[in-house]
Amino acid sequence: MTPSLKLFELVDGKTRKISFSPAVWRAKFALNYKKVSYESVPLTFVEIPTTIPAACKNVVTPTVPTLQLESGQGLLDSFTIAEYLEEKYPDRPSLFGQSPSEKKLHRFFESYVQEKLNPAIKRMVFEGMYNMQ
Repeated sequence: MTPSLKLFELVDGKTRKISFSPAVWRAKFALNYKKVSYESVPLTFVEIPTTIPAACKNVVTPTVPTLQLESGQGLLDSFTIAEYLEEKYPDRPSLFGQSPSEKKLHRFFESYVQEKLNPAIKRMVFEGMYNMQ
């Protein structure tokens, strides 16, 4: 049986096997932890703008990870994907804990990482790439 969910992920252009996006890693972790079967769709940077909108008509600004649902709609962002999985598969292991306070703590931590840590990490990465010339 073919999985009905598809996860579009960023891979290297040479081997098409090395996934180097932490956001994709988080989405794959959530899918695997919840024991949800899915098909991985490896894409290079240049394939993302055409492949994802062709598969998911609701996606205007494609990015990875994108999870294509059974309906054909696409979900963007690893945290949005995790929230969807938590709601869709409540009988499977919880990603965010059971109590409301545990869930709020996870949302706070995700927000903190996105707002405070990611910009600093991106700056370091981009500066390092620029200085490699």
